[in-house]
Amino acid sequence: KEPVKKLEKQDSQAEKLDSQLIVQIESGYYKRLKDLEGQYMGRADEVVANMKYAIDNIKDPSLKEATIEGYKEEVFALIDQCDNEVYAVLYDMQNELEDLQADISKVQQYRDEYNEAKATKQSQYISKLGY
Repeated sequence: KEPVKKLEKQDSQAEKLDSQLIVQIESGYYKRLKDLEGQYMGRADEVVANMKYAIDNIKDPSLKEATIEGYKEEVFALIDQCDNEVYAVLYDMQNELEDLQADISKVQQYRDEYNEAKATKQSQYISKLGY
């Protein structure tokens, strides 16, 4: 009976270590995602503020249109860059969890959170700009 108890204890300890490792992996990737979100949203906020200033202050219609168009392209480029980096991080996270044969549901949860935050921010921008 003693060897069986030892094996059960070892299995329990291994599961605890695996569980701790998975939590560390998930929280590490979550932090990376939040850092990316903050970095890109901060830059996008600046561009939108500049766009709002241009809308309110440039009197020449063709200059205003060209300026706003340039800012739109910059915002769309930032969104594309952020999407690419976020999805790369999520892909790495999924691969790392799959290598451990762990549940990957957090990957979809984080993807959904990102897409929701992005949609909310885009709505705020549209509202701020009056479009």
